[in-house]
Amino acid sequence: MELRKFRHDNPARFREIRNLPLRARCGRRDKTRSATTVTFIRNKRRDAFHHLSAAGEVIELSFVEAARIFQANAQEKACPLHEKHHEQVTQALEKFRADLQADAARGDVVDHQIGPNEQKALRFLSLFHALPMTSDDERQRIKAAQDAIRRARFAKLHRELNKLEKAQKTAPVQPAILLEKALQILVGFPLMTSDEGKIEESRSGYSSVDLHPAIILSESFTE
Repeated sequence: MELRKFRHDNPARFREIRNLPLRARCGRRDKTRSATTVTFIRNKRRDAFHHLSAAGEVIELSFVEAARIFQANAQEKACPLHEKHHEQVTQALEKFRADLQADAARGDVVDHQIGPNEQKALRFLSLFHALPMTSDDERQRIKAAQDAIRRARFAKLHRELNKLEKAQKTAPVQPAILLEKALQILVGFPLMTSDEGKIEESRSGYSSVDLHPAIILSESFTE
């Protein structure tokens, strides 16, 4: 809500921030976080915020946790990056790549607490199973999407589905059209496994460049 209000009240500034180049980085002063770094890294398969401690610990953060750290007032001045900034960003990249490999190798559903937004997306997808116009292949894709949400593979998947459901409540469409819109969202994620998954990446327009982790922004803190 705070970000939406900022976008509404400061449209020009919001666009300026949104158009910042990749790998944007900044040094900030904060005694409580001295010698630490926070990063945001993503590719077409996942996105992640990481906190790198002075002791070398790498912790993945939720969006809200990261947003609280990134938050700054307009009067705050930047400062030079500390000497471990690039080393810590490299650690975050290594953790991101390791998590990608773990996701690819994991064959079972990981137990974790499903949040309300994820539950909402799961219920929304369940509606399409009973539709007579849904094919077996489409049901398989929907099931793969539900598994991905339960395993928290893609942070954006449940958000896009919930956005579609919200739009449907505002401007209802026929079930067949809604199904098609939902499937368009699912095709944008590599949900299927083995060779079929590789085919889906090709159909979705994914390339090795798309799957390469991109550093979106990073901040390091000094005293």
